[in-house]
Amino acid sequence: MLIRRDATRLAAPDPALAHALGARLADHVKLEEHELFPLVERTVPEPALAGLGERLRQYAS
Repeated sequence: MLIRRDATRLAAPDPALAHALGARLADHVKLEEHELFPLVERTVPEPALAGLGERLRQYAS
């Protein structure tokens, strides 16, 4: 939620806010790539992952 909140505040750019938003976003991506996704890959069966992928593609369309 903090990322979305700060992104809306960028209409009036503030370098400190932009830096903080970038740092939060980088931390979020790092958490997903290094912890969340590997955990999901280890614990969720392949057929369930395929089904989840399909649902995410439909949601994104």
